[in-house]
Amino acid sequence: MANSAIGKIIRFERIYNRKKDAKTTYVMAISYYLGYAISGQRDLLHKANFVLSQANFSADLSLSFLRCFIAYEAENFELLEELLGRLRPRRNAMKSHQPTFFAYYLYFDCLLALTQRKDRAANKHLRNLRDLCAGEQVQGADLLLANLSLTFGDFGAAFAHLHRAYKKGDRSPLFFVCLARTFGEARPGGADGKLLLPLVLWALNTGCYIDGIITQNQHLAENMLRRRPKVAEALYTISPLDWILHIIATSRMINNDISERAFYYYKEAEIRQLYFPQLYDFLLRSAHKNGIEDISGYSLAQFLRTETNIPAELLPFVYHLVLKGALGAHHDEIMARLKPEILRFACECLDNRLYGKYYYSMYKFLMDVHVTDVGAAKVARKYLDMADEIIKNLLFMWEIQIFDPNVKRVLIREDYKKDEVVYEPKDGRLRVNMWSPRAKITCFDESMRNIIESKITTMRLIENADLELCRRLFAQGFHTPELLIFLASHHINAANEQLSHEAIAVFDKVRKIGINRAFARLINAALGNHYARQEDFVKAVAYFKDLDDSAINKNYLEQMLKAYINAKDFAHAARLITRNPYDFADKSLFGALKQMSPQIAGLGVKRGLAAAVANMLVRGWFDADLLNIVLEFYAAPLVKWVDLAKSLSNLGIFEPKLHTKILEIAIQTRNSGKNVQDVFVQMAEKAATAPIIADFAHYLSYEILTNGTIPKQPVVNILEEIYITTGDAILGYALAHIYIGGGGLNTEKSREILAKVLNIAAQDNIIFPIFKEIKDKSLILSYIEKNRPFCHRARAGDDVALHFRIGQKGDFIRIPMRYLAFGLYLCHIPHFYGEEIEFYYSQSRAAGSITTAPAKITNNIAHILEKSGDLYYTINNALLYEQMFKYEQVEEIVTAQLAKKAGIRAKIM
Repeated sequence: MANSAIGKIIRFERIYNRKKDAKTTYVMAISYYLGYAISGQRDLLHKANFVLSQANFSADLSLSFLRCFIAYEAENFELLEELLGRLRPRRNAMKSHQPTFFAYYLYFDCLLALTQRKDRAANKHLRNLRDLCAGEQVQGADLLLANLSLTFGDFGAAFAHLHRAYKKGDRSPLFFVCLARTFGEARPGGADGKLLLPLVLWALNTGCYIDGIITQNQHLAENMLRRRPKVAEALYTISPLDWILHIIATSRMINNDISERAFYYYKEAEIRQLYFPQLYDFLLRSAHKNGIEDISGYSLAQFLRTETNIPAELLPFVYHLVLKGALGAHHDEIMARLKPEILRFACECLDNRLYGKYYYSMYKFLMDVHVTDVGAAKVARKYLDMADEIIKNLLFMWEIQIFDPNVKRVLIREDYKKDEVVYEPKDGRLRVNMWSPRAKITCFDESMRNIIESKITTMRLIENADLELCRRLFAQGFHTPELLIFLASHHINAANEQLSHEAIAVFDKVRKIGINRAFARLINAALGNHYARQEDFVKAVAYFKDLDDSAINKNYLEQMLKAYINAKDFAHAARLITRNPYDFADKSLFGALKQMSPQIAGLGVKRGLAAAVANMLVRGWFDADLLNIVLEFYAAPLVKWVDLAKSLSNLGIFEPKLHTKILEIAIQTRNSGKNVQDVFVQMAEKAATAPIIADFAHYLSYEILTNGTIPKQPVVNILEEIYITTGDAILGYALAHIYIGGGGLNTEKSREILAKVLNIAAQDNIIFPIFKEIKDKSLILSYIEKNRPFCHRARAGDDVALHFRIGQKGDFIRIPMRYLAFGLYLCHIPHFYGEEIEFYYSQSRAAGSITTAPAKITNNIAHILEKSGDLYYTINNALLYEQMFKYEQVEEIVTAQLAKKAGIRAKIM
């Protein structure tokens, strides 16, 4: 949708939202409809319907018929029928007093009949409407009849009605919408074709898309546009069709137009591959007049082939384009023909002292041909000297144009030059020597306190000056700063190859002019690389050592390292490796590290260097001395150490110190992952007596008892061997947790060890909560069945106690808990069937005490031991019999116990 239509809708939406009366509602709905008609976006049609449906102006016939119109456009014929039904009682009044509204009524009645395929009724309504519109009392009668004629397919009548409406002065948007639809359906005849111009002008104003209409009526449009070229150019902006461009370009050519605007039309025709006589002539002439060099090689070649007498004022421009390579694939063919003429013309221009960008190209060509072409010896020496003098003085000259007249000072900062320079432009123009177009140009006012954002254009006077010309001038003793920097930058970029004598001479001279420190470092790097290749390492190091090697071209790093190592400058070598550890070939880096290894301990970058050594070891370059350096100085996360161990293991290398370090770090960081466990297994197999084995086994006991960790099967086997050897009770309890809670993990020794651990636990009066989950009933000891174990974690040294009571009555009883290890505190109390214990823990320390929230636990495990003299089982049996309604057995047990006076629970505990 056109921007103008969008803007109108947005602006009027603000008005409508502030005041929603009948007038603004009508205009808002019409605006939405026109937006739909121009863009085709149906959501705008729905918005129009919504605005009208929200209006509470049922007596307003204008809004009522507008809603009928929107309903028809939206093809909501049911709504149209409903709206007409509401208006039907008022038709007689409209017929008598409001003929225009009655005409609207007949119009929509006719449309509704057509949608319902009631042809007779539709024709009747049409006749009635025509009779009503025969007079002058109906406003917009011709537009109504044109719309109906278009609907009936009578295009001739539609054009006739629209022509009459236009003659009567109808310029409404609805008129142009109807006109566009009519042109889209049929071609006009006779005078009706004149309506195309008003339609085009309306489309230009609104942005309506009329490509199809223009194409369908191309012959009519061509005649119209040739008489009105301005309209053609405006229409081309929204309908960029080739034949319209042809009309525009030929019209401008007829008027001998070579303006900048005309050039872009000729250029567009060139791009679209349109051809008409003299196109290339006008393209070249307009480009020359406006200083534009955007000419394709094909167009230039065609111009040179067809134009036998090129105007003298155009020749320098044409030859400049030829010499800068604009001909492309046609260059050799045409250049062979033009070469003598260009040389002759260049000499003629020198005789006449002609200067300018286009002439300089020819003078430079004259010099090049003299050097490379033997046949050019015919050129007089004086012309060569004249050209040489001009080119030397202007080789790096740039013309800068500044478009803001308020700019009084211009500051130019060039890459590689040390100082920035301030210039004063004259009439907005400035000529300065710059070696590169990458200069930073800043504009100021007279005081140089305010920066001015101005449009700036830069143009190099000798555009096609190349490297060979610069090298030739340097050899002749021409040593301007710009030339030296240009050549030095070239040699720096090629410094990964062997430097020539010329490059060294350039570097020697450029270091003596005003270059910045960064450029000086690049030169030093190139020279150092050169001498390192020649194995003059003392000189190479002299250039390398003061460089910021983190910012040096990566191609130099190998030679830098080689120079440092051979010059025994290990400090700089270490710094270089530390800053660029991944930019060296493995072989050269390994050799350097091996030579440096005796000195690493005394270097200030030993930690960073150790990282580079570790990377070499991981990549399979092993050396025992280097590994010792890593073990001493490398600071890395556990995963890096594990990767190193895996890499050495793949080489068949086992280093106890490395494995010990990994296990120590694992203990410190509390990491018992699978990779660490693999290291532990390997260590236990190859260095079983190492102290770290017992330490790590103790750490695994902590992980098992406190975090529920279940180690891998090989680790469990090692822990079993350690337990059998040492009898460590804590390790035994950890193994018991593995056997009971490890998903049914069984080994050859698991049952034997578990039985032993349970007996030790019974002797030490210790019960872990997990003991209650033992599946093998033959291993469950009586004291485990009778008691409820409690476990709490707290800091070692705290006074920790369990507070409990049976049920929810009575005071809490305090029982001190026993400290085992790893912050684990244990205790247990008898727990009868059906009893509910409410409990909490307390911790006391010098800084204060804390208690946990109360919790409850109930014994739901039924276990009857018929012939037991154990007091616990006697009472527990009575409780179970009571639940089973065996009251005789309960009475027998209770009677026997009443004779005893000791506290039952206290006695059991």
